[in-house]
Amino acid sequence: MKKLVIKHRRLFSRYLLVLAAAVGITIIIPKDVRFPYDFEVGKPWRYDNLLAPFDFAIEKSEAERSLDMERVLADFLPYYEKKPEVAATAQRNFAADLRLRWPMIAGEGGTPAERDLNGNPSAAVPNGGPDSTQLLQAGLQALEALYKQGILALDTTHRSYPVDHGLLELNGKVARKRRVGDFLSMQQAQNQILLPTTLSAEETAFVRELLLPVLRPDVTYRRHTSEQAMQAELDQVSSHRGKVGEGEKIIFTGEIVTDEKAQILASLRDESDRYTEGYEPYALWVGYFAIVAISLALYSMFLLQYKADVFRHWRSLLFMLLLVLAFISLTVFSEAREYPTLFLVPYCIVPIIIRTFFGTRTALFTHLVVLLIAGFLVSNSGEFMFLHLLAGLAAIFSNLRAQYWSQFFMAMAWLWLTYCLSWLAIGLVQQGSFYHLDTEPFGWLSLNVFFCLMAYPLILVFERLFGVVSDITLRELSDLNKPLLRELSFKAPGTMQHSVQVANLAEAAIAEIGGSALLTKVGALYHDIGKIKNPIFFIENQASGDSPHDALEPEESARMIISHVQNGVDLARKHRLPDSVIDFIKTHHGTTRVEFFWSRYTKLRGQEPAANDDRFRYAGPLPFSKETAVVMLADSLEAASRVLKQPSSKDIDALVERIVHLKIEDEQLVQSELTFRELHQIRKVFRKMLLSIHHVRIAYPEASTP
Repeated sequence: MKKLVIKHRRLFSRYLLVLAAAVGITIIIPKDVRFPYDFEVGKPWRYDNLLAPFDFAIEKSEAERSLDMERVLADFLPYYEKKPEVAATAQRNFAADLRLRWPMIAGEGGTPAERDLNGNPSAAVPNGGPDSTQLLQAGLQALEALYKQGILALDTTHRSYPVDHGLLELNGKVARKRRVGDFLSMQQAQNQILLPTTLSAEETAFVRELLLPVLRPDVTYRRHTSEQAMQAELDQVSSHRGKVGEGEKIIFTGEIVTDEKAQILASLRDESDRYTEGYEPYALWVGYFAIVAISLALYSMFLLQYKADVFRHWRSLLFMLLLVLAFISLTVFSEAREYPTLFLVPYCIVPIIIRTFFGTRTALFTHLVVLLIAGFLVSNSGEFMFLHLLAGLAAIFSNLRAQYWSQFFMAMAWLWLTYCLSWLAIGLVQQGSFYHLDTEPFGWLSLNVFFCLMAYPLILVFERLFGVVSDITLRELSDLNKPLLRELSFKAPGTMQHSVQVANLAEAAIAEIGGSALLTKVGALYHDIGKIKNPIFFIENQASGDSPHDALEPEESARMIISHVQNGVDLARKHRLPDSVIDFIKTHHGTTRVEFFWSRYTKLRGQEPAANDDRFRYAGPLPFSKETAVVMLADSLEAASRVLKQPSSKDIDALVERIVHLKIEDEQLVQSELTFRELHQIRKVFRKMLLSIHHVRIAYPEASTP
């Protein structure tokens, strides 16, 4: 009765964990009233005739909005500021340079006409020429002419403007429209310096040489003003085109959803908050909770039916529920962001990780539960489900035997191919043309597949956090050269041989009834490692006929035998073996009695068999999975078969039946959930294996003679 209460208490706590997960997922889901229609371009409208329930504006498509933005940017006139102080500064700098250079050129009492630019006497103007005042006046007039037209410095973003492109010239607070060609560029200004023809070539060159360094653009870009004006114009671009009045026809049953109709429907969907008039918030909570709770309830029923040990192991159950919660959270986050965030969510990580720990069937069902809940939260849920369900199947079945990195990458290649072909199929169905396919998602889905590679490093992290074990770790532990198994083979060779035989028997049996053959094999290899501590007390390690038990009381002998279970658990924890492997050490004797020493005890003490036998029983627990139960049966059967001397087929049949019957009678299998059909299959495998081990030939009846 006590065991039954404990069992139901554990199950109740697991149900509470599932309930908490359902509440957590419901909390993070946005509580919005969903648009009641799903539609796809190119598909017929499968609902009743739809009339506009209220007035609403038709939103422009992304392409239309982008086109409007481009048109605004193309027609926009940037602001350039006219700076009069630049001309004044140039004139001052020219006058200062002239005063500085004039004495060096003219010399005492000379003029530029009498001396060339190198200071030598010139014969060009023998009767003298203009003085510095005339040169100054010529230079200032040239600058005034240039700056009157304006010297324009185009911003780097405007270098491609043609000469007839407009701009707005700011002169103080007044802006007027001008053309780029109305101004001079720096190159043009330098080439168009106009000086009086009365100056000689040397004087013209001298003045030009002084003018070039002082030239600066006086019409420059006003970035801040332009950006503000541009943003104001962009903000004025309407996001709507047209309007649909209340009661106006939108689409009728069977009508094909065109691009235009889809845009109108999308506009109506975006106004769906107007449907919420009079809605009850608590009704939304109840609805979303019901969707999540039903999904998780069916998931729990599946686990109880096919993976009861996983459901009862709270850390394993917590791990799977947290994984579901994490990907629903990612879905909510991605759906709230703009395209293409949802394409980047690596949903296939879920089946990859779950398959690694709990098998293919559990991986598929977990992936399906995630997609069912997530599909209700995203737009175009049909495409979403089709795309990620096929990809999940590819991730599961292409990775069934992946043991090396090369195989992992091959599995990712299959996953990528499935994504691409699925999206191609969706695009062809929606667009009906190869030329109008949206190819951008192929790149995002490729990045999604790359993210899925993160599943494999995460496997090691989850093993440590949640106490689950992957096939990769189990294959590593099955290596007979692992330190603990090597120590067992050196210190207790008989036990090592026994463990290998038990592993062979158990692996074959569990494979027949559908369990984890790899976990069973590893559990069988390590189930007796506790015998390392006192190997001589176990008969398979006694080379001679002498036994240390001959000098011990039955109680002490039983204690030494029973202690190998706890010793094994301690050794396993010291070597950091997974909990799922330690379970085999704890349960391989269940709560059975050490019959040999119990019999000796009752004979010596003269007590009835019904006397208290607690000191002669293992502490348990009982096997709680098919795998641990099969190892218990294989362990007892292999040990009992060692006493058979040249057994016949009937002897082996009788031994198998007796061992299984004793375990059933002693209620050692009540928590293992083995069915009678599975026990029958296990018996057949054990008989076949033992016949092979003991080289027993089946006696065929002699042919009768007429």
